[in-house]
Amino acid sequence: MTIAEEVKNFLHIGGEEIGKVFVLDGTDPVGHRVVEKLIDTGYTNLRVGVKTLHEDMHSNSTEFVPFDWEKEDTYQAALKDVKTVFVTLPMTADFDKHFPHFLQHCTVNHVKKIVKLSFYHSLKHVRTLISSRAKEAPLVQKHALCDGDLILHKHLNATIIFATHLMSNVFMYDFNKQGLAKRHEIYGASNGKGVNYVSPNDVADVAVHAILDKVHKRQAYTLMGATTRDAEIAKLLTDKFQTTITYVEKPTSFFDNNTALLEKVKASGLEESFSHGDTKKILHREPETFADYLLATDRMCPIEQDVLAVHTRHHCHSGREGEKFVKEESEQSTEEVGVGLVQKVLHDIALPASVGEVAQ
Repeated sequence: MTIAEEVKNFLHIGGEEIGKVFVLDGTDPVGHRVVEKLIDTGYTNLRVGVKTLHEDMHSNSTEFVPFDWEKEDTYQAALKDVKTVFVTLPMTADFDKHFPHFLQHCTVNHVKKIVKLSFYHSLKHVRTLISSRAKEAPLVQKHALCDGDLILHKHLNATIIFATHLMSNVFMYDFNKQGLAKRHEIYGASNGKGVNYVSPNDVADVAVHAILDKVHKRQAYTLMGATTRDAEIAKLLTDKFQTTITYVEKPTSFFDNNTALLEKVKASGLEESFSHGDTKKILHREPETFADYLLATDRMCPIEQDVLAVHTRHHCHSGREGEKFVKEESEQSTEEVGVGLVQKVLHDIALPASVGEVAQ
């Protein structure tokens, strides 16, 4: 039986258990894939929260509503009639303080299930390992606090997905986007150690499994991929772009505080010993490799696709010319709106500049 058939059967015998699904943020690398995967499987009772709602934003299968973590007066309307929530938390200054209030609104609106994306490094035993080698990043601590808040709401059917670093970071971080545009470089401070990157495709597929799961309650899944060195990623990008991409080791002072501390964890070599996680158990296949991720361009969110398009179609551009092209592409994309299967979305909804804003 295919996934689509399973979903249709489920909708027939008990769709009210899932009800309307609210996805936050539906335009980041994981949220975008969750929305599209749900639509592909035949589930169309969807609502997507976006920071900036435009009047021409529409879709035959998806409802867009305004949602801003720092504006709690947007919570009530966004959660009305919602039964299931999938949430990726942006690293706003006080997201760990807003999240408990969000859960209160979920309770008031009779939300039944929450699937939350967290960070593998937020697990207690991993945090203990990190503290023995490097200082914890605020991102890790805040995710742990929010996970604890969710667990305490025992009336909610909660699933927490603990994922390692997302492969999409290479296209989402501002310093990498600029490095690729100006110098054909990507940056890190991993000191040649293996880093555990997980495909956002795997994370989204597991999230959809959790959203549609009518059997298991209050689950925790750990997701990771094969250990990859950052220099190996540069080689894969070189093959993809047909132009030389170089990995450049930077001092931690080059990065924002969260990124710098996570780079120190990478450089410790700790991630080379991470276990395999639950991907194969849930999806009945091996986790995607970085090469697999780069091949699945049809699943990428608009920001990933824009960066990829610039360097695959215009790999001859470099220096100021390449930087200008990236800027022009970005300016054009902000005029486009999400339609159909959320193929066009506003890029000013979520433009991450640091590690914690969208992905870990």
